Amino acid sequence: MKKIILYIVLVFSLIANAYFIVGQTYEKDMTHPTLTMYDKLNSLLEKNFVLRNNDGKKLIVYFGRPGCGDCNKFDQILGEMIDKYKISDRLYYVNVERIHENKSEWLQFKKKYNIKGTPTLAIYNHRKLLTKLDFEEHGGFSLKELEMWISRNLVSE
Repeated sequence: MKKIILYIVLVFSLIANAYFIVGQTYEKDMTHPTLTMYDKLNSLLEKNFVLRNNDGKKLIVYFGRPGCGDCNKFDQILGEMIDKYKISDRLYYVNVERIHENKSEWLQFKKKYNIKGTPTLAIYNHRKLLTKLDFEEHGGFSLKELEMWISRNLVSE
């Protein structure tokens, strides 16, 4: 009888610990650094990005998502660049988390808009990609490369 009670207490403790750990992880995700992009930039849902791009006007976007580790690191650096170069009014944040969850939809989106993944900075005009800085395509990029891209494409205009 004592073994059964001990076993029940042990199982209950394991379940309680697992619940606590999952709760902490969820809480950490809710305070994710990516959420600061909404404070720094105007944002577009992916469907609104598609509509704006279809208008044919120039559109400068940052494709990112909260579930992307590289994006979370990049957000902090980009945030500093946004402040340094005062470019918040020129760049839109497009959170592609929802579309990324559907593999076929994500592959189709990447192909249509000529990106490899996230994080990516891209400029579209007349429904065509003019230039981009794609983290996955380049296997990452340095702070200097990012600063040069921003200076060449966002500051000099």
